[in-house]
Amino acid sequence: MILMLLVMAAAEPVKLGSKEAAALTEGAVSAADGSRTWVMDKEGGNGLSAGVYAGKASVAKIDSYATDEFMFVLKGRISLRSESGNVTRLGPGDAVFVPKGWKGIWDASDYRKFYVLPK
Repeated sequence: MILMLLVMAAAEPVKLGSKEAAALTEGAVSAADGSRTWVMDKEGGNGLSAGVYAGKASVAKIDSYATDEFMFVLKGRISLRSESGNVTRLGPGDAVFVPKGWKGIWDASDYRKFYVLPK
């Protein structure tokens, strides 16, 4: 996983459009799977963490989703197949809330998402 972190000041609103996202390349921390994360508000006092995550194609069985997460897909495709058999298909422009404890199959192409998580 290649992990890129850029902590931005949270005293003012932070816009992250495609131009800003493309500029977030400094302060890289490397790991092995090729994914990248840009953290927009790591130290804010609002109880939330937000940023952009770029992931590689993957299929994973999720036994228990670690946290509540709101995500907005910027690029690529994600399919979430719940244990119940319900399938949620996401593409650019789609948003979803995944609750903590969700169980199922995560199936994604290379993708980029905007996320909001509780700290």
